[in-house]
Amino acid sequence: MKTLFRKIPILLAVVACFTIGSSVAIAQGAEKQDQHENTAFKGIHRNRGINGRPNTVTITDGKTYVDVTEQEYRERGYTPVFSELPVLIIQRIPVQAPVSQEHAK
Repeated sequence: MKTLFRKIPILLAVVACFTIGSSVAIAQGAEKQDQHENTAFKGIHRNRGINGRPNTVTITDGKTYVDVTEQEYRERGYTPVFSELPVLIIQRIPVQAPVSQEHAK
């Protein structure tokens, strides 16, 4: 009976090691997938946020184009570095309605 009580802590330690090992392996697998995703997608340009919206970055893998926020871009470690991306500025110029000949007289 005494040998059984001596083996229980050892068995618990072995089970704990396997549990910790598998959770570490799962975390490493997820990290590798994130790194693969980050290397597959590259930043093209950044867009300034307007009306209180956050800045965004357009990323691509050569086939798909996706907009992500500046924070997501920095957290996920995409390349190139955010500060090196060119800024895409789209500015709309207001158009005036044409003046008709009747109103001009």
